[in-house]
Amino acid sequence: MSRLFSGVVLLSMLAGCALRPRFNEVVNAKTSGPEVKLALLDATSLQPLPNVKVEVGEGRARYQTTTDAKGHFTLPNKKNYADDNSLIVVSLPTGVRGYQLTVVPPEPSLNENAPTEAPGRSSSAAADGGMGDDVTRL
Repeated sequence: MSRLFSGVVLLSMLAGCALRPRFNEVVNAKTSGPEVKLALLDATSLQPLPNVKVEVGEGRARYQTTTDAKGHFTLPNKKNYADDNSLIVVSLPTGVRGYQLTVVPPEPSLNENAPTEAPGRSSSAAADGGMGDDVTRL
């Protein structure tokens, strides 16, 4: 009986780890600046997951935040998280079985001199629903 219990506990722990991406899987060379804005979505419905606790790092270097009403949150883009390739831990609400992390592109500047896209052309990000390569599905 104790072996069966141990096996169930081990499988549960392994399954829990499968839902935890590493910092470098989400934050990469394309993400610059002191912070990275991410969106947390339900993997099935693609609806935002508001008020969800998210953590990265360990010990004194741990950073904790909570998603807003749109499922958005920011992570510090710190070298130690990249060097350690820290786990991103998401505390999913009851009933949610998987999630997707998406990098939220920065707001466009209101600079009138900013270059614009040629008429009739769309960016690759728009063509794929804005997801591009910056999506981590779990």
